[in-house]
Amino acid sequence: MKNFLILISLGIFLGSGNCTHFYGGSITWKAMDPNRINDVGALIQWRFFWRSTFSANHFCNDTKIVNGDLIGDSGFINCEVGCSPTTFRIDSKVTCSDYSLSDNWSGGQRSTQISFPNQTYIEGVFKGSAWLKLVTGGGSWELRFRMNLIQRADTRKINTPPTCLVKPITIMRAGCENTLKIFTTDPDGDTVRCRWSNSSLKECGSICSAVPGAVLDEEKCILKFSPNITGYYAVSIQVEDFAEKTSKLALSSIPVQFLIKSEKLSCIVNKLEFQDPTFKDDSCVFVKFNGTFHSKIIVLSTSRLVEISTLSPRGLIKSKIDNYNNDQNLWYVNLTWTVTDPDQIGVNLFCFEAINVFDEKSDQRCVSLVVDGKGPIFEQPFPTGLVDPIVPFFSVKSSNVPIIKSISPSSYIRIFDSKNAQIAQLESVSSNVQVTDSRTLTFRLHFNFTRGESYFILFDANVAQSNQSCPLESLPIDDKKFWVFTVKISTTISTSTISSTTTTLKTTSTNPTTFTLSTKKITSTIKAVSSTKTKNPSTTLKTSISSSKILTSKLNTKSESTNSEEKEDETALNEYNKKQTSSLIKFFQDFTEKALVGFLATIGGAVGLVSMLAVTTVGIGLVVRKLKKKPKILPNNKFNSGSNKKFFSKSNAKRPKFNRKDSDMSICEDVDSDVESVCNQSVQEENSFNNSELRGQNDFGPQKFERNTNRMDFRTNPENYDINRSNHFGYQSISVKPKNTGFVIKR
Repeated sequence: MKNFLILISLGIFLGSGNCTHFYGGSITWKAMDPNRINDVGALIQWRFFWRSTFSANHFCNDTKIVNGDLIGDSGFINCEVGCSPTTFRIDSKVTCSDYSLSDNWSGGQRSTQISFPNQTYIEGVFKGSAWLKLVTGGGSWELRFRMNLIQRADTRKINTPPTCLVKPITIMRAGCENTLKIFTTDPDGDTVRCRWSNSSLKECGSICSAVPGAVLDEEKCILKFSPNITGYYAVSIQVEDFAEKTSKLALSSIPVQFLIKSEKLSCIVNKLEFQDPTFKDDSCVFVKFNGTFHSKIIVLSTSRLVEISTLSPRGLIKSKIDNYNNDQNLWYVNLTWTVTDPDQIGVNLFCFEAINVFDEKSDQRCVSLVVDGKGPIFEQPFPTGLVDPIVPFFSVKSSNVPIIKSISPSSYIRIFDSKNAQIAQLESVSSNVQVTDSRTLTFRLHFNFTRGESYFILFDANVAQSNQSCPLESLPIDDKKFWVFTVKISTTISTSTISSTTTTLKTTSTNPTTFTLSTKKITSTIKAVSSTKTKNPSTTLKTSISSSKILTSKLNTKSESTNSEEKEDETALNEYNKKQTSSLIKFFQDFTEKALVGFLATIGGAVGLVSMLAVTTVGIGLVVRKLKKKPKILPNNKFNSGSNKKFFSKSNAKRPKFNRKDSDMSICEDVDSDVESVCNQSVQEENSFNNSELRGQNDFGPQKFERNTNRMDFRTNPENYDINRSNHFGYQSISVKPKNTGFVIKR
């Protein structure tokens, strides 16, 4: 019995070794809630490819795609490391999604959720032994993936590993240098690297190092290979993500395995070209959950196109190939995808390639279809309705995510007239296209629109992108009713007035004249005055303009516009007013505050200047008064000294009387007979004495003076006096000296 079981097992193994139907695949996973610490739910996803003609269970067609049939071997994906307390054993069959008639393969994708209560590190593996005949190696395969469920130190979330996609068979030309890019993406935006699978880590079965001479650029995930032998080569690569570019420790590791078919073909390649609006390579496209996504793949080929080979997410439907717009050189398929499975929320990879009847192929393009991602959704196009012939700018807002300019050329903003003729276009990378406030896409067109004509605006895909790790390109705007505007027949002149302001000006005036400007929105009255010379100008010019919102005056130069057009015009203007009022009022408030500060500063400066002028004037007056002060009149006498002086002022003594006959004293005399003004300061009375009766040096006292009018009156007897005139310190000095005397009279 034991020998019988051994023979049965050996027969199964040998039978499996002769089954050459496995064409490779990949396995990845993601945490359902990256913020959880324990009891983490993980979604494990896998994609496998098989030889279509091997059996009905491995064959895929359009009917099976629509029905969602399962295809593939009855194998299992098993847990091998960290499998306690929860382990898994997953059926490896996939939901049919793609096939290639030219390369004879069928494939699909599938996923399942598993909960891990207290596990932090897990390894899973898919093993088998049904590779087709290979140039090097062959037989068994082993795809190993690693899961790390510990929250990262940098993001405080569970890591999400990268995903990758490569078509199962890539044709390379023997003796030529061939290049293959392995398409990868990482939802966390981590650094992704590719490396050869390692047999010591049980990652590749019997196909480790099965591509001799091939070079792998680990940073760019680009494989270069120049095969010398025709046939099939199996490639096994591990795709890993790292927190930083310099990091050596991988956060996770996922496998990808595929075939290279070497053929003797010319190294000169005539490649088919994709046409817009086909997806750009390595782009991110937004897909709405619980919605239906539509797109097109368009190919330029002068020969009949036989196939557009795709690697699709589950449920994506591709139409039959047909000519595009009845052009015999353009071929296309429609893509339709209705997403209702929550497991497909996130990044879904999609690749495609075109092949014509002469086996000429295009380059493979791959994109990320992000379900329920935050791609730009445009709304609020401006302007719409009636517009002026010259539109200064156009704008449209992203309602859901910040946006950036597209970095991909060949995406255009297109303007059409009412006859559906394109009259202008603007490339999205142009300097006339800008993103403002991170949400608004604005652009300018140097184009004079025709009065009375209607226009609509359409966008190509990827005119803008979301500002995130996987920049989602904007979807095309293809609705002709989304952005429509009509150019006015009439001319509109707009003026704006803000807030309430009263300005007062003073000027010389007579006969005020009143001017009145009247519009629909405001009446302004200005009193103007003419100027004449008057001694006391005091007339006031006052201008008062009061408004709390934007006021627009319209002067119609033509009368062809109808009542309905006037209503639409008024609606458009009111809408514009509402948008501009807040910013203009804020400007006026700032202006008023600054003007008030400036006015107060001016008043303060004026007060300071007046104070300085007053102080200066007082100082000058004191100096002038000091200079004009008259010196005291002293007798030209040797006895004019000592302490026997007595001073009299107008306030405390009567003016002494001088006896001209009895006194030889100097007197205070005003040449202009203004005696009071000269002598009102002080009168000095000196000792009167008689030379003949001198009794001694100290034997004398004060005596009363009497004016001798006969002797001292120089007006009546000018011949008795010597008169000298001179200027001192800016004023005139007159000296009157009696002849043959020692007395001097000064003025």
